[in-house]
Amino acid sequence: MDAAAQKLALFKKMAGKDKSPVQILKGLFLGPIGAAGNLKALRKRGITHILNVSPIVPCYFRDSPEGAFTYHAVPIYDDDSVNLIPHLDQAVEFIATG
Repeated sequence: MDAAAQKLALFKKMAGKDKSPVQILKGLFLGPIGAAGNLKALRKRGITHILNVSPIVPCYFRDSPEGAFTYHAVPIYDDDSVNLIPHLDQAVEFIATG
């Protein structure tokens, strides 16, 4: 198992317990719901851009002067019946420019 797969497995294990994003590749983090509102953890990791893939989790710091991040919101549920293809190009472009 390569390093990225190991980090993803660790993330899945800790998703309900931790409120911090986990680095899966250099400069790319994945976080559970709790991480979206954890300004201290986001800042500590140098995160500046957030791809929010959820119709219910808010972009907590979008309008906040102390935590202004650049957001791209994709309002879809984490469900295997959801078609990701219509959102993929914009999401990949957002990640690449962040």
